[in-house]
Amino acid sequence: MFTVNMCRINTVSIFGNPYKNNNNMKSEDLMLNDWVLTQKGEPAQVYQIYNGIVALTAPSPNLYNVECLQPIKLTPELLEKNGFVEDDNRIFEYGEDIAVWNEDKEWIFDADLEFNTRIDLPYLHQLQHAFRLLNIEKEWIV
Repeated sequence: MFTVNMCRINTVSIFGNPYKNNNNMKSEDLMLNDWVLTQKGEPAQVYQIYNGIVALTAPSPNLYNVECLQPIKLTPELLEKNGFVEDDNRIFEYGEDIAVWNEDKEWIFDADLEFNTRIDLPYLHQLQHAFRLLNIEKEWIV
């Protein structure tokens, strides 16, 4: 039996403000298999989304109100753990065509290494979406 974990929504988020006027995640921000943080700060993977309720796989299968979840910030350690290699210019490359770098405290994504397609992706779930759009299957380590 599952219970839905409700939470008190705070107006200030320790993760910054990725959605301009709203610090909370929304159902439309997520896709299946995205990694997020529970209200206890535990990483978990999304396996179902329905009407603002999100089913997560770990640490134990549970249901959460989507507003209780937080995105996972990209860090150099997280990128390296997932196969990105840092070069001398602090650019993290994945394969031959993908680069991520930190510019003015924002993570920028480029998919052709021409540095003319720059997308601000501060969170892991957004990077996961970019990989899916490029048709790159990847298991992420959190």
